[in-house]
Amino acid sequence: MCLPKSYTMKDAILTVVNGFSKMGHFIPCRQNITAKEIAQLLIRDIVRLHGVPLTIVSDRDPRCTSNM
Repeated sequence: MCLPKSYTMKDAILTVVNGFSKMGHFIPCRQNITAKEIAQLLIRDIVRLHGVPLTIVSDRDPRCTSNM
């Protein structure tokens, strides 16, 4: 299932949840995002606000497991 494209051509949502506080971040992105772009979004939207995480748990998407 795809989301409708926004005016900035975003059609997916990168979801990041803090395992301790359960705080969620929902970052608009493109469905064909690359591992490099995921890393850039994490730095821009997560590290900037909360610092570098001690661990990252992934859903094992092939983009992350093969390129990060």
